[in-house]
Amino acid sequence: MNAGKLFLITTPIGNIADLTIRALESLRNTDFVICEEFKEGSKLLRQLEIEKELFNLNEHNEQQVIEEYILELLSGKNIALISDCGTPGFADPGLQLINRCIEMSVKIEFIAGANSVLTALVLSGFDISRFRFLGFLSPKSDLRKKQLSDLSNFKYSTVLMDTPYRLMTLLEELNDVVPDKKIFVGINLTTPDEQQFRGTPSEIIQEIKSKYPDEKFKAEFVLVVSPARN
Repeated sequence: MNAGKLFLITTPIGNIADLTIRALESLRNTDFVICEEFKEGSKLLRQLEIEKELFNLNEHNEQQVIEEYILELLSGKNIALISDCGTPGFADPGLQLINRCIEMSVKIEFIAGANSVLTALVLSGFDISRFRFLGFLSPKSDLRKKQLSDLSNFKYSTVLMDTPYRLMTLLEELNDVVPDKKIFVGINLTTPDEQQFRGTPSEIIQEIKSKYPDEKFKAEFVLVVSPARN
């Protein structure tokens, strides 16, 4: 029996209309779907009116479940892998399964779609002919400041991500380390609630506080730091 194929399917980062026709067809035609979290995976399938058995794979169980999925693939099953939003394996679980498929010569098909990093880079207005993706920084403040310390002289735009509740902390740290840097913050990108903030860290902090004076602001975000001037 021929082995099946793993479909790496990029799901919308906010706007369901961004799902591609190819992604929709693949979700419909695979034998089952592996999702990051059942709540988000089942929500997506309901929106698409797809009834499909769901299994999960995340940072807590990836090592334990990989071999089960490999056996299913080797038995001829076609499997879709999705994350809560965006691209599996890119700042999301899935890399270990991808590498195991490569080791076992299981075919992998990547289905592209909306990407929060590229969306933020384009919206930033900065030079993005070259850029650096730092992704999620350390949760420890002292280590984070060390990671941010070279931004003042780095000659390419830099992309940062973090959990929603840590946005204001990151802005405060940027204000401490690179107070004069121009930055872009994209909030809830592609959704009806999308917001775009541009300016120095302190300017953006003040703008957010003026809009939300009575609440601790948190939201899904991508942050881009401008390149150093020549």
